Amino acid sequence: AAFCGIVHHIDTKQTCSLLAELVDGLQSTAWETRSLDIASSVHAYHLILLSAKGQHQKSEVASVARYFSSVSQQLLCSSRRRQIERSARIGTKFLTTLIGKKDVILFCSQDTATLLSRVINLLPPIPKKAHHEAKTEENLISSSEIYSECCAIVSALIKFYPKQLYGCTPSVISVLHSLLSHATVATGDDVVVMGLEFGKIAELLSAHSEVFKKHVLGLILFFVDSAVAGMSAATKRNLLPAIFSLLGLLSKYELHQLQVTMTPSSKSIFRSIFRDFQKLQYKGQY
Repeated sequence: AAFCGIVHHIDTKQTCSLLAELVDGLQSTAWETRSLDIASSVHAYHLILLSAKGQHQKSEVASVARYFSSVSQQLLCSSRRRQIERSARIGTKFLTTLIGKKDVILFCSQDTATLLSRVINLLPPIPKKAHHEAKTEENLISSSEIYSECCAIVSALIKFYPKQLYGCTPSVISVLHSLLSHATVATGDDVVVMGLEFGKIAELLSAHSEVFKKHVLGLILFFVDSAVAGMSAATKRNLLPAIFSLLGLLSKYELHQLQVTMTPSSKSIFRSIFRDFQKLQYKGQY
């Protein structure tokens, strides 16, 4: 709050000097040894971005937006995920804000694809083989906070850059698969949080059904297979709204394709899910 107050009361020249100091500090910083310092600079720029007023001051802030976008994405790329969770959260929060600031920076299809790859790097999918036993230090996040921030990035991209995502649909589905793989093995309070966050993304896809309907089949199959493998009742209950939203994207053709690829045990589970979906659909919910 104090820093934002300072930004509100400095002029364009002082803003320019402050930004130059942040950039100079970053350029002399070794990422491998000072990730928290880099995160602090990104956080400072984030506050400046939110607090800038007047066309000239905003123009100065926008002039280095792409640089800070690139730097912040590095916070999502470290292999030392446990040690840099705080830094990663700073990076994801900033990127979510920046995606919505189309007056500051415009992302192209390549930019959106790169952002999606950063999310995958931060939150890699849990392997399907031995899915419920595959929770390791390398691929399991320590809390739902990083998960929620990753979902926020994806949601922001769908809201502000849907057409750019059309050109990298496989990357979108890869990210969704990763998010779903983590949600299906969530425990405790994370079950509810991850179910809600994934559900928000699935609901946003409804406006783009023609593009994504044939691509979400794998997500639905993954959920059904996870249910067959022994998903907890709480996890299933909290993810069903998201699955219902995905089912709402499908035409009769995709539904047929979905069912012919299922095993007998999967078909049995799916029939129950689809009956519940149809009841809600009849009530106008999907």
